[in-house]
Amino acid sequence: MPPCFVMTKRARVSARPLYRLAAVLLLSLPVWAGAGTYKGVDAQGRVIYSDQPLPNAEPIVLPTRPIPPAAEEDTPNNARDGAMLGPYQQFEVLAPTLGQTLEVADGRVKVSLMLDPPLAPDHRLQVRVDGAPVAGLDGRTQFVLQGLSAGSHQLQAEILDATGATVAQAAGVFFNLRLSPGPEAGD
Repeated sequence: MPPCFVMTKRARVSARPLYRLAAVLLLSLPVWAGAGTYKGVDAQGRVIYSDQPLPNAEPIVLPTRPIPPAAEEDTPNNARDGAMLGPYQQFEVLAPTLGQTLEVADGRVKVSLMLDPPLAPDHRLQVRVDGAPVAGLDGRTQFVLQGLSAGSHQLQAEILDATGATVAQAAGVFFNLRLSPGPEAGD
């Protein structure tokens, strides 16, 4: 004898949200290959949505959202992630990486920048850590920051022209620094 299922009032009440969810999901699906959507009412008076024409159903037009054009990735002056390349093909912070947590004993952080082509004679490199300029870079793209405290820091790099105007800017990098205990005396 097959199992007998009895739908209680409680089960019917809890099934209603499922019907609503199904209707919402059906309405939110894109219309594929020009297929239509139809709205009708069944014999029990329930509203039915379908991609097939039903008796006494009317076609409905679902709203569409325009798809924004893709951002151009290869433009020389793209502003992706706060970067502005200006006359340079590449300018970015390679190290530390975005969101990286560094564990050091002495507060020293190695910084590496990618710059292509090399710095123009009338340009100068400016790097800021937490808004304060780093002195003594002399155009070097590899250097060590010293004396940083534990915590979160922001590194920004930009190239300035002879008047001090920004001509290129790398995307800013946030990183975290943990100070590890140094070797104990006598170890």
